[in-house]
Formats: sequence, C-alpha cells, structure tokens
Amino acid sequence: MVVFFNMVLLFNLITDYTLWLLIPCFGIAFLYSWFLYRKDNSLDEVPNWLKKIIQVVRFVIVFLLTFFLLSPMFRYLSTNIEKPIIVFAVDNSKSIAMGKDSLFYKNEFEKKINNLIATFKDNYEIYKYSFGDVSKNLDSLKFNENYTDFSKLFDYIQSTCANKNIGAIVIASDGLYNSGTNPTYLKTGLNCPIYTVTLGDTTIQKDLSIENVINNKVAFLGNTFSIKVNAKCNKFKNENLELIVYHNNSIVVKSDNLIITDDFTNESVFEIKANEAGLQHYKIVLTHKKNEITYVNNYRDIIVDVINSKQKILLLTNSPHPDAGAIKSAIETNPNFDLTFSLADEYKGNFTDYNLIILYQLPSKNNSATQIIQNSINSKVPMLFVIGSQSSLSVFNKISTGLQINQTTIKFDEAYPLFNNNFVQFQLPQNFQESINDFPPLNVPFGDYKSNSTALVLFQQRIKSVSTSKPLVLFFDNFNDTKVGIICGEGFWRWRLKDYFINSSHELFNEIINKMVQYLSVKIKKEKFNVSYKNIYPENESIIFGAELYNDNFEPVNEPDVLIDIINEQKKKFSYSFSKNSQFYSLNIGKLKSGDYSFLATSNLGAQKYVKNGKFVISAINIESSKLVANNSLMEQLALKNNGKNYNVNSMNLLTDEISKNNNIVSVSYTEKKLTELINLKLIFFTLILLLSFEWFIRKIFGSY
Repeated sequence: MVVFFNMVLLFNLITDYTLWLLIPCFGIAFLYSWFLYRKDNSLDEVPNWLKKIIQVVRFVIVFLLTFFLLSPMFRYLSTNIEKPIIVFAVDNSKSIAMGKDSLFYKNEFEKKINNLIATFKDNYEIYKYSFGDVSKNLDSLKFNENYTDFSKLFDYIQSTCANKNIGAIVIASDGLYNSGTNPTYLKTGLNCPIYTVTLGDTTIQKDLSIENVINNKVAFLGNTFSIKVNAKCNKFKNENLELIVYHNNSIVVKSDNLIITDDFTNESVFEIKANEAGLQHYKIVLTHKKNEITYVNNYRDIIVDVINSKQKILLLTNSPHPDAGAIKSAIETNPNFDLTFSLADEYKGNFTDYNLIILYQLPSKNNSATQIIQNSINSKVPMLFVIGSQSSLSVFNKISTGLQINQTTIKFDEAYPLFNNNFVQFQLPQNFQESINDFPPLNVPFGDYKSNSTALVLFQQRIKSVSTSKPLVLFFDNFNDTKVGIICGEGFWRWRLKDYFINSSHELFNEIINKMVQYLSVKIKKEKFNVSYKNIYPENESIIFGAELYNDNFEPVNEPDVLIDIINEQKKKFSYSFSKNSQFYSLNIGKLKSGDYSFLATSNLGAQKYVKNGKFVISAINIESSKLVANNSLMEQLALKNNGKNYNVNSMNLLTDEISKNNNIVSVSYTEKKLTELINLKLIFFTLILLLSFEWFIRKIFGSY
C-alpha cells in the first residue's frame, strides 16, 4: 500500500498501486487536453488566458478520472463522543395494578414516567425496557406479566448494552419478585449506579390471600395426596378464615380457623383421595370478606395427574459414572417412575418386569452384555443405549438398532447439542432452546455415523462452530416392534450442573431425561394417526401439538390435511389446521385462557377417516396476586448495594438532579481510524460536475458546442 501524503497524521491518501502510475495519468491528461485545444478553430475568438484556463480544467478532469482508476482511498482519524446511557426499566407485572392505586398505574403512570425520561434526552442516550416474565424494549405498559424476574432483566441489560457507556440504571418496581434470584444478591456485572423507584402500595390493606400452594403433581389411583395451603390474613382479627377445596364444582374438603392477629398466617394441609384417573382439576377458595382490597388472590387452581400405575425402569451401568448418577437423580424426581439401579454384573432379576432398560456404556469392552440385550429383545422391552469411552462399538453395531458408528481409530470429539426443530415426538419446555445452546459438549466417538431413514433425531452434533448431520440423541420406533433410544456421548452430568448454574434448578435437565424415558417406556400402539400434546400447560405458554399419519405399511405421510377443533368449558369451538413439517405435522395455537379444554383432530387418508380426541388443562398463574404490599425494603437494598438511591413515585422527579450531579456519569470520547474510497466523497463528485459545467459553458458561449 502506497501513501501519497500525510498531513500531521490527521489523514492519509493511499492506494494499492505504485506511485509510478501517476506518470501515465499525468501524461494522458496532458496529451488529451493539449490535442483538444491545440488547433480548435472554434475557439479563435476566446481570449488566450481563458483558453488556457479551460485547457487546465480539462487536464484536471481527465487526470482525476484516470487517477480514480488506481482506487485511491482516504484514511483519517475520527473522534466520536458517546453520551452516557441511562437505562429505564419498568416492572410490567400484574401486581403493580392490583392495589388501591390501580387506576393511577393504568391511566396516569406511563405518562408520568415518560415525562421523567424526557428530561434526560438532551444530555443522555435513553434505553427503555419493561420486565416481568421476559425483558424487552418498552412499547407500552399493560401490567399483564405473570411473573417478576430481576435476573432476566439484568441479563437483558448486559446483552443489549455490552461494552457501552452505561451511566446509570433506573428500576421502577414494587420489589415483589417471584422468579429468579433475589435481586439484592445478584452480581449484575454492570459498573454503574442503580437507582430504584418503589411502585405500588406500601401500606397494609384489609385482605385475604392464598400465598402459596404445595401439592403433588402426580398421584396414583386409590392413593391419597396432600395439598398444603398457606393463607395470609391482614386486619381481620377475631374473624373466621374459611378455606374450601372444590373438585368438579363439589366441595371435597374445607376448614375453618380463627384469625387471632391482624397479621395472621395460616397453614392448612388437606389429604385427598384420588378416586378418578386422568387430569383432575381442583379449585382452592378463600371465602370473601367484606372490604377486601381485591378478591383476585382468594383463588388458586391446581392440576393433579392421577395415573393407574408406575412405569418400571431398569438402569444398568458397566461401572460407576457421574452420568449414571445424573440419570438416576433425574428419574427419581418423577413419581410416575419406579427405578431399579444396578451394576450389570450384579443384576440377577427378570427383564420382563420392566417398561424400559437403560444400558449405560453397555455393551462395553469388558462386558458384551449379550444375554441382557438378547433377553430385552426377546421380551420386547424398549432400550436406551448410552455410548461412551467404555463402549464396544463393534458389538453395538451388531445389534442393528438402526445406527452404525464405524471407527478407523479410537478417537473422541467434543460435540455440542444442536436441537432438531423437526422433532415432534415429544415437547420440551419453552426456555429449553436458549438454555441448551449454553450446555457443555459431550465426548462422542469420532467416526462415520450411518442411520437409517426412520431415525428420529432429537439432537445433532455441533463440532465447535460447525453444525453436522451426525446424530447426538436419536430414537427408532420400529426396532423389533418396540422402541430404542441412543445417546451418542458421555459427560452429560455437566448438563445438570450447567442447568443449575443458568436456571438455579435441575428442572430442565430432569425434564429432558424424563421426556426421553417416558417416550421410550410407553408401549407402541400400532395406530396410523397419533396426536402428541401436553396434559397441562401454564397460561403463559404457547399450546403446541404434533401429529403423525401413517399408511398401511406404517410409512409416515403428510400429504393429507390434519384439522383440529379446540373446545373450551363454554363449549365454544376453535378450528385450526396443522402445518406440514418434514414427514410429520405441527401446530402452535398460541396462548389460551386458563380452564379445561378438549380437542377433536381428524384426517383422511384415501377413503379412510381418522379421528383422535383428548383433553388438556390450562393452569392459571396468579402468583402475582399473592402479595400486594410493595417491598420497599428490597428496593432500598438494591439501590444502596449499587451506589444509588431509592425514591417513591411522588419523588422520582428528583432523579433528574441526582443523576446530573453524579460526576462519574460523563460522556466518553474515542478516536478511530476510518478508511473510505476517495471516489465516494461528495466533494469530489461536485467538483467534477462544477469543472465540467464550467468548461461546457465557456465552449457553448463561443460556439464550440
């Protein structure tokens, strides 16, 4: 790269070509202008001095045009000033508008907060967010979020403001968090003060509320299960607290307790017998009292799945391994499963007693497990193989599960899970996709993976940043008239730890394992039309269905349409059509109100009509209504811990002066080198136009044109 000239390091004119090419540019421009004006008789009347000027103009024009063929570039220093960013985050959850000031927050608060934000616009860059279930850019405040999660708010601020000049964060909330980590314990990673504005009502009002309900999610037919209800009673001293549990609009059980203080907490435990199989909907009601601030928090709905029997699972391992412990821990969280755990060499039981056999790194190099596998095949018991460094791939390949892994050398790769969006056999949680992308890799055999066309791939392998077609977790539902699953790697005990690090629980990992176990342990029903769905959806989750249609050879087809009618409790019908996805069908109907629903799905294949029906429940989320007294103490702690101050709604205008006086909230200037092609400069363009116009005008006057 050649530098033409350098003006005190402020800018450079450079080109990739040698400076010697300027000589041809100069020569072409000189010869062209000299020959053009040397014997132009039409310009005889032009004064000699003017002829020289327009000759020079033509020289300059031609020189510039030929010079541009060298692709000259202009490098210069640019100084930028970045204003400090003020982040305004407003709590958009339901609890804000449930107190006595609900009309103010619904009708006036948004205008007031916008007026405050407007006072900062001249000197600061403003980012406006709302938070609740999710954090997002603030469009309007509707106070309709079902949760308050400060953790997601700070994660969102970090992702959107990374490496930017954040001056301060202003958080307006009632401090009633009910999801994620306590904000006073969070390490935000943001080097800036946090100012807080306490919203809602901090005075205690007359109210009864159901604060918490703990109950079995699953019960077994004929057994009893417990429902523990925590109720809060404010300013109803010496009155009765009546708590009723309804099922199918009939009273199942109730209790009466005397409220002995103005700040009274009651815990009631009900033992209820599961007399009906299937999804059972129970409604817990606190009987209304006169002058309560709200009745919304007097109700709570729970769903109990009553099942007939447990699925028996056998987990055999070649040797102790943390993966086997992680599988064991996950399965034991599900009361629907009865797990037996043993080393393969020590197990002497009967395989036909089980609904699923999990073979961890079996067959292995020192244990072919031939008898175990053959007994499972003969008994038509589904199997889940987990392949790792102890596995014998040569013996595994002889089982003919549908997957072959051929190795020329014994090597292993690190493979990250890549979710297959076409997988519809079962559904995973909505937050699954964002979490699984952060999960650590598994150690997988390096080799040639070959699977037949019936493979149902849940995860594919991503090697570093390269997405591959190699399966990581897959299933076959046509193995010896039963199902088989394969996890092609070891080390997923780290998934369990990562889940806890991200979500503060093992729920996501447990659900992944339990979904696989449930899918494999359920016996195959040779039905040509199947609809997959969840029995219970929270009201903030989208309702997703999957469907499968098979021909007489049990080959999947998806040419015919699949239609479904959703019927709510009022017998109102909503009709939808499934989308065709690969070989199967899928449908996302969005969110529905809480209640009991039924569906009727239909499809036609040739002259045959297929029908499927079922039921599901949308469970209400009213956790936001359980506490309505704003937690001013938490908001103060959050501010003080982060070098800020706490204000109430009436004094939040003082923020303008407080932030403007903070000498640490300043603009940042930085210098950067920029490079642009000279031909892109508008000044050059207009200079050429001006020169061409001048020459044309002179020649036109004297009749040369």
